[in-house]
Amino acid sequence: MENVIAKLLGVFVSMAKLNILCRKKLHQLMRLCAIGVGIFALVASTANAEPFQLSSSMPVSAPVGYSSVLEDKTGALSSAEVIQGRHDSEFHALSGNRSSMGITSSAWWVKFEAFNPTDQSIKWVLNVPFPSTDIVDAYHIPESGLPETFLLGDTRPLFERPLPGEGFAIPLVTQPKSHSTIYLRLKFASSGAIDTYFEISSPESYTESQRVTGMILGFLMGGALLMFIYNAVIFLAVKSKVYVWYLLYLSAVLATFITTTGLGNRFLWSHTSILGDAMPVLAASFLFLFAVQFCRVLLDSRRIAPRVDRLLLVFIALFLGSVLIYFAGYRGLAIKITLSVGMGLGILPVVGAWLWMQGSRIALIFTLAWSVWAITVTTMIARYLGLVPSNDFTLRAAWVGIIVEAMLFALALADRIRILQIEKEGAERGERLALERSKAELERLVETRTAEIQSQNQELASLSKQKDRFFSIIAHDLIGPFNSLIGLSGLLVAGGDSLMRSKIREYSQDLNTTATNLYKLVENLLSWAMLQQGKLKFSPVKLNIQDSVQSSIDIFKAAASQKDITIHYSDSSLNSARSPIFVRADRQMVDIITRNLLNNAIKFTHAGGKVSCYLEPNAHWVNVSIHDNGIGMTPEHIGLLFDLGEVTNKLGTAGEGGTGLGLQLCKEMVELHGGQIEIKSEREKGSTFSFTLPMEASAQSIN
Repeated sequence: MENVIAKLLGVFVSMAKLNILCRKKLHQLMRLCAIGVGIFALVASTANAEPFQLSSSMPVSAPVGYSSVLEDKTGALSSAEVIQGRHDSEFHALSGNRSSMGITSSAWWVKFEAFNPTDQSIKWVLNVPFPSTDIVDAYHIPESGLPETFLLGDTRPLFERPLPGEGFAIPLVTQPKSHSTIYLRLKFASSGAIDTYFEISSPESYTESQRVTGMILGFLMGGALLMFIYNAVIFLAVKSKVYVWYLLYLSAVLATFITTTGLGNRFLWSHTSILGDAMPVLAASFLFLFAVQFCRVLLDSRRIAPRVDRLLLVFIALFLGSVLIYFAGYRGLAIKITLSVGMGLGILPVVGAWLWMQGSRIALIFTLAWSVWAITVTTMIARYLGLVPSNDFTLRAAWVGIIVEAMLFALALADRIRILQIEKEGAERGERLALERSKAELERLVETRTAEIQSQNQELASLSKQKDRFFSIIAHDLIGPFNSLIGLSGLLVAGGDSLMRSKIREYSQDLNTTATNLYKLVENLLSWAMLQQGKLKFSPVKLNIQDSVQSSIDIFKAAASQKDITIHYSDSSLNSARSPIFVRADRQMVDIITRNLLNNAIKFTHAGGKVSCYLEPNAHWVNVSIHDNGIGMTPEHIGLLFDLGEVTNKLGTAGEGGTGLGLQLCKEMVELHGGQIEIKSEREKGSTFSFTLPMEASAQSIN
């Protein structure tokens, strides 16, 4: 154990020594880095310490390496003190020639020294090519002569500018063998993108540069307007919403173009500073927003690429957010969001390439268009944010990129129309084929439908007969019994005490018979009507069919005894033990069925005849049969029994009337149970009415 502890202590001591050694080496390395940074800063601060050499034929150039800058964070530095040189020690050279200071609310001072080495005065022009800058104060301090002051900027009147142009240009003169010191003060009223980049040239070079710039701007502006008009005409022809978003995108392109080139300040809103302050932010935000929305519709991203569509919606929400933030009074934050998210659009070429690989044909041109965007516009935004230096490419290439992108989008739209035309022709061919198939199918359906209509007509004719029969029952078979009731009751009332007891008994018997028959008729009518209207609910329960049939027999024993008819009831030989037989049936309907069939059997059986009821269960059904040895029927008569439209009723053996409605009611109720009703009959030998009811599931194994 002591050896182990000793070894552990040795390891800890070694680690402590190594830690001390590493810390010493790290401090030495940090001192070397600090020395290197100091040397680099010294070199940077002393680079191009000599003043810029002027000449009478200077081309347009940007002497960024000859200028130094000073940040006035509060904007409170006195201009008099600065131009008197009291703050010259605070100026420092630009880092890596990056002239953009990013989005800032500070005032930035730029100091530039020039020297005329010739024996003649040199006229030259200094130009700040950023027309959206709110304040551009220029101070010329010659070695000999009076200082000059030029108060320019987006918020100052246009007529105060000494030279025409897209930016803020001032004419200067430097005497022979003398120096000129220039101080520039750049600031936005609230916040904005400050760029200390400026250009110098001879007056002739400046004029030529402005002429060439005007031609380029005119070409780009004219091209954008032609594309707008051309696509507006196409929109009026095709009425496609994708053209609406493209036209809005082109409108934003034109608005941004007019704003950033200074054309808006010079010709459109020179009388107000509100638009001059708002348009750079709003135009850029809506340019990006409409570009993204146009691409959503062009690619149909919501349908073919939902994830990509959600990404594009996030971009749109951020651009709308920047607009709201601007109106809330945070101009600097709004610009930063717009430019940062605009740089994020550089991912869209990758998205387009992915969609192209997924089979989207339009995505190829989409990818090319956003690739141009990624190279040019993203570079411009990076310059605004101070990430890359300002030069001819980063200053103006973005406009070429935007116009090229717009042209590529126009090609994508044309390709989309061509694809839609091909799809339309294919769809028309498919429609013609489908129409031919539909025609053949329609002819077949017409034949089928014609047959169905004929069948329905026959059914309607049958229903019409049934309706007429129903009304006949109501009009005749109900009125007849009532006439009998009225007549018999009238005889009893008129006879009074003078009638013999035998007559009173006869009339009372007739009254009872008539009232009973009338009750049965009304009961059947009511049940049938309720069944047709769906008011008689079918409610099957577990039912002892033996008890139900026996109950109906008990009801008709009195009626049977009046005609000296016996009713015999028995089960099948398969149920010799007389075990209970259960069915799944509606109790009320089973009673109606058995009572109607028993009533008919008694009605058409001669006095002294016999009616038999018996049950025959099998695996799944119970067959209930009611047989009589009465007058029977012909086959023709049997075929008409269940047709309510046919008059099939005839008088019973004792003159009992009937309507035939009871049998129709029995048939419909049996079919509700899934069973069938059958009739077997022979003239003068009797009839057998049989119907089936489903066996109760729990009783199937017993029987």
